[in-house]
Amino acid sequence: MKKALYSLFLMLFVISFSQTSFAQIKLQEGFETTDTIPGALPSGWSLWNHANFPIDPTGNWTVRDSGHSMPGLSNALSKSHSGKRSMGATWYAAIDTNAGTYEVSDAWLVTKRVDVTAGDSLRFFVSGGSASYLDSMQVWVCIIDSMPENFLFFPSYKLASISFPAGSTYGQFVRKAYSLNFIAGQTAWVGFRYYTDAAVDGFAVYLDDVMIGSPNVGVTPTNSNVPDKFALEQNYPNPFNPTTNIKFSLPKASNVQLIIYNSMGQEVKSLMNEYKSAGSYSVDFNASNLASGTYFYKIITSDFTETKKMTLVK
Repeated sequence: MKKALYSLFLMLFVISFSQTSFAQIKLQEGFETTDTIPGALPSGWSLWNHANFPIDPTGNWTVRDSGHSMPGLSNALSKSHSGKRSMGATWYAAIDTNAGTYEVSDAWLVTKRVDVTAGDSLRFFVSGGSASYLDSMQVWVCIIDSMPENFLFFPSYKLASISFPAGSTYGQFVRKAYSLNFIAGQTAWVGFRYYTDAAVDGFAVYLDDVMIGSPNVGVTPTNSNVPDKFALEQNYPNPFNPTTNIKFSLPKASNVQLIIYNSMGQEVKSLMNEYKSAGSYSVDFNASNLASGTYFYKIITSDFTETKKMTLVK
């Protein structure tokens, strides 16, 4: 009997541990704490010019505050998806500074090393192109190292070629998500490649809010009952420092956006933008990179929108 109880306990422990391990954030980067100088990167990330000509480093991937001038863009300022900063590259990455000619850029931004497990996915927000120029960015995964030349050959993989046609709204971000199940159990690096022909096209691309982890990281179902109405609860604790919990209920399946705004009405964080089944959910919000003050959180579904206020005190 004791052996049976012990076996049952062990089985439940393993299941619980496996589920906890599954729901992990392996990488989360919004570039808010990275210096805004050419070459400055989050810890473990790397930057490369893989073209066979020298370029102006300000055209390569660089963290910038939103609202600042960009190299080669006379009538457009830098943009971010949330917070104050994002990572961006411009068509200047395709100018051969020796010859002064317009070439094809090959600018790489590579994440730190990540141990991928079953259920992990890559998610990020990206913006590119303009009313007059198309742009493109490739997304690669390498299980060898962070060197660009190793991304381009097996056993590396191209996840996507993202195109922004001429006529795109400058600075409008879109969310992208890609499963990493096919390399579960491997150590990997993700490479964002700005690859565009400046002789005919190219403007600017911006990358923000990059995350690798389980699709349900930080989003926990609180019970199995289906609610009878939509609801957004007051965060707890409130005031908070630096983490708080936000609960919401869905009487039916819907895409859910949960967005944090500052007192000026500017978006500072997107906690969620994904499809959820009917149920009650709990989301943790970490504001360690934000200043003390009043913030607002807003839920947007197909049939329900509500906003509540919260206070961060450090």
